[in-house]
Amino acid sequence: MIPIGTTIVQPIADENLGKAVSSTAFFVGALVLLKILQYRFNWMEGLLSGKVVVVIDNGVLQSKNLRAIRMTISSRNICIRTRLAELSTS
Repeated sequence: MIPIGTTIVQPIADENLGKAVSSTAFFVGALVLLKILQYRFNWMEGLLSGKVVVVIDNGVLQSKNLRAIRMTISSRNICIRTRLAELSTS
Protein backbone atom coordinates (compact mmCIF):
# COMPACT_ATOMS: atom_id res chain seq x y z
CA MET A 1 0.00 0.00 0.00
CA ILE A 2 2.88 2.38 0.65
CA PRO A 3 4.15 2.28 -2.96
CA ILE A 4 0.62 3.00 -4.19
CA GLY A 5 0.40 6.03 -1.90
CA THR A 6 3.80 7.22 -3.04
CA THR A 7 2.83 6.79 -6.69
CA ILE A 8 -0.27 8.90 -6.17
CA VAL A 9 1.14 11.59 -3.86
CA GLN A 10 4.58 12.19 -5.42
CA PRO A 11 3.23 13.75 -8.65
CA ILE A 12 1.08 16.10 -6.56
CA ALA A 13 4.18 17.25 -4.71
CA ASP A 14 5.90 17.76 -8.06
CA GLU A 15 2.86 19.78 -9.25
CA ASN A 16 2.01 17.19 -11.92
CA LEU A 17 -1.68 16.70 -11.23
CA GLY A 18 -2.40 14.82 -14.47
CA LYS A 19 0.02 12.05 -13.54
CA ALA A 20 -1.53 11.75 -10.07
CA VAL A 21 -5.06 11.55 -11.47
CA SER A 22 -4.07 8.97 -14.09
CA SER A 23 -2.30 6.74 -11.55
CA THR A 24 -5.26 7.01 -9.17
CA ALA A 25 -7.65 6.12 -12.00
CA PHE A 26 -5.48 3.13 -12.89
CA PHE A 27 -5.48 1.76 -9.34
CA VAL A 28 -9.22 2.32 -8.89
CA GLY A 29 -9.89 0.69 -12.26
CA ALA A 30 -7.75 -2.30 -11.36
CA LEU A 31 -9.59 -2.68 -8.06
CA VAL A 32 -13.00 -2.50 -9.74
CA LEU A 33 -11.89 -5.01 -12.39
CA LEU A 34 -10.66 -7.47 -9.78
CA LYS A 35 -13.90 -7.16 -7.80
CA ILE A 36 -15.96 -7.79 -10.95
CA LEU A 37 -13.85 -10.85 -11.77
CA GLN A 38 -14.33 -12.13 -8.21
CA TYR A 39 -18.07 -11.67 -8.55
CA ARG A 40 -18.37 -13.38 -11.94
CA PHE A 41 -15.90 -16.25 -11.52
CA ASN A 42 -15.98 -18.37 -8.39
CA TRP A 43 -12.44 -19.67 -8.93
CA MET A 44 -11.17 -16.09 -9.06
CA GLU A 45 -12.76 -15.37 -5.68
CA GLY A 46 -11.01 -18.39 -4.22
CA LEU A 47 -7.73 -17.28 -5.75
CA LEU A 48 -7.85 -13.66 -4.59
CA SER A 49 -9.88 -13.70 -1.36
CA GLY A 50 -10.05 -17.30 -0.21
CA LYS A 51 -13.05 -19.54 0.21
CA VAL A 52 -15.77 -18.97 2.78
CA VAL A 53 -15.74 -21.51 5.61
CA VAL A 54 -19.04 -22.07 7.40
CA VAL A 55 -18.31 -22.39 11.12
CA ILE A 56 -21.88 -22.32 12.47
CA ASP A 57 -24.62 -23.97 10.38
CA ASN A 58 -28.24 -23.76 11.60
CA GLY A 59 -27.05 -23.06 15.13
CA VAL A 60 -24.70 -26.08 15.17
CA LEU A 61 -20.96 -25.57 15.53
CA GLN A 62 -19.03 -27.31 12.73
CA SER A 63 -15.92 -28.54 14.55
CA LYS A 64 -14.48 -30.05 11.36
CA ASN A 65 -14.50 -26.60 9.74
CA LEU A 66 -12.96 -25.09 12.87
CA ARG A 67 -10.04 -27.46 12.44
CA ALA A 68 -9.78 -26.45 8.78
CA ILE A 69 -9.26 -22.80 9.73
CA ARG A 70 -7.18 -23.72 12.82
CA MET A 71 -9.49 -22.10 15.35
CA THR A 72 -10.46 -23.44 18.75
CA ILE A 73 -13.95 -23.31 20.20
CA SER A 74 -12.84 -20.87 22.88
CA SER A 75 -11.27 -18.49 20.34
CA ARG A 76 -14.50 -18.69 18.28
CA ASN A 77 -16.48 -17.76 21.41
CA ILE A 78 -14.18 -14.80 22.00
CA CYS A 79 -14.76 -13.61 18.41
CA ILE A 80 -18.53 -13.89 18.85
CA ARG A 81 -18.45 -11.97 22.14
CA THR A 82 -16.29 -9.26 20.59
CA ARG A 83 -18.65 -8.82 17.65
CA LEU A 84 -21.66 -8.70 19.98
CA ALA A 85 -19.94 -6.04 22.10
CA GLU A 86 -19.19 -3.99 18.96
CA LEU A 87 -22.79 -4.24 17.82
CA SER A 88 -24.18 -3.21 21.20
CA THR A 89 -21.95 -0.10 21.40
CA SER A 90 -22.75 1.17 17.92
